Amino acid sequence: KSTTLQALSHAGLAYHLLPDRRALTDRILIPQMQEAAGEPVEPVSDRARRFGYTRDYRARHPGGMGEALA
Repeated sequence: KSTTLQALSHAGLAYHLLPDRRALTDRILIPQMQEAAGEPVEPVSDRARRFGYTRDYRARHPGGMGEALA
């Protein structure tokens, strides 16, 4: 990734960095799944619960993270 960013900068091409996947999961995916389940929207640190929410998101949104960013 850093090599690609260096090449883009060296070529004078503009680019934007996206937040990391965990940040996007915390901000977008998990809250959507909590709302869909009728649960309070709150941070989730338990790994098994996080996996469950992301699995449910993929089931509803086959494009996964790409759909969240679209």
